Amino acid sequence: MKGIAGKKSVLAQAARAVGLLPALWVILLPVTAGSSDFRAVGEGVYPFLAYRLEEKEPAYKGEIQVKRQGQLSIDRHIYRTPDGTTVLEVESVFDLSVQRPVSFMSRDYRHGYIVKAGLSEESFDYKVFKGEELLDEGQSAFPAATFLWPNLMHVIANNWDPLGKGEQMLIHLFVFSRKDSFDFELRKIGHEEHQGKPVTRMELAPSSMILKLIVDPAQMLFDSTGSFRMLEYVGRGAVYSEEGHAENLRIVLAGS
Repeated sequence: MKGIAGKKSVLAQAARAVGLLPALWVILLPVTAGSSDFRAVGEGVYPFLAYRLEEKEPAYKGEIQVKRQGQLSIDRHIYRTPDGTTVLEVESVFDLSVQRPVSFMSRDYRHGYIVKAGLSEESFDYKVFKGEELLDEGQSAFPAATFLWPNLMHVIANNWDPLGKGEQMLIHLFVFSRKDSFDFELRKIGHEEHQGKPVTRMELAPSSMILKLIVDPAQMLFDSTGSFRMLEYVGRGAVYSEEGHAENLRIVLAGS
């Protein structure tokens, strides 16, 4: 039986397969769920290029694949090196009708870690693998109104109107390496122009002063002309370097 320290070490290593994932928000469309209307990311395949900060050539290229099955949104984020080698795949299933994650899977091909998780009403069941070897498994509390990083694109879509009016939103995000949720503040910074188009700039930042020392705020640009398409993300990325460090990236969606 593994000790607490051993489990923390395994989960810290597995964080390389999860990290603080950047949320790539693209098209916001109304989705009907029962008697309620929701905005959510529209179905489609959305290519992107990811640049390390201060570099002119892309470090990664990939796409976000969004599929809908009833009220479930199945979202895949795929990162590849410029030569086409896949380094990371993340798949998340999100129930739009209750705004609740259903399952999550991450494959970090660079470091060999796989994380699989399923969620019930109040608990989070996870397994961590390295290759075929099961490193750890367990269950954590997962309170209501808590989200995983890939779910943020739907949460933002559903709350676009109050955010656009300047309201600040507190988001509870579950962090795998800590088996706990942390508070992040989402707010609109202002309006500006980007390549001749009106855009809205938003910022996502930890609310904890301690976490602010570790994680820099992320900034995003959204099209303000009606499509609400995300144009750019700058902040901590999903991909970990060969040395195991989370990379800060500037992610640009195709056509931005």
